[in-house]
Amino acid sequence: MTLVFRWAAITRAGLERQGILSAPNRAACARALEADRLRPLWITMDLGRSLRALARRTPGRMAVAEAFEYMADLMALGFPHAKILKDGAATTRDRALATALRRAAGSLGRGERLSAALGNTGAFSPTALSAVIAAEQTGTLPAAFTAIATQTRQEAELIAHIRKATAYPAFVA
Repeated sequence: MTLVFRWAAITRAGLERQGILSAPNRAACARALEADRLRPLWITMDLGRSLRALARRTPGRMAVAEAFEYMADLMALGFPHAKILKDGAATTRDRALATALRRAAGSLGRGERLSAALGNTGAFSPTALSAVIAAEQTGTLPAAFTAIATQTRQEAELIAHIRKATAYPAFVA
């Protein structure tokens, strides 16, 4: 995961510079500044930018559920997996999911198994990937995709319910 950091540093000429840098952690940010011949004065994580950047890269649960339902229907009709992934990418409004599905389709084109192609995107839960692996071995991919869609939809609804329940007392107070 990449985070966003705000920083201030001193150049070799003694001038202060400030900026924003993406890095996996504070130490990596400091190393990047030092590699640019800057001496860090302070480094602070920009939580707002970090969360927005993460949200752009992580598909929404409901979008994943809808995509798995759509792909299960196409699999049951016998469409090739690469075409199903490309069509799923074209039909979703979730940019992160569309990117992940396109990458997975490309991996299938290079000969990877469906489970590996989906796993390499980093966009799907370990539970979903385990179900895909088991389904590949048993030949039950459409049923597994339907089950993944149902489970993901239930998780999304539960999370939404919990958020509403925890937000209400804060709103009333």
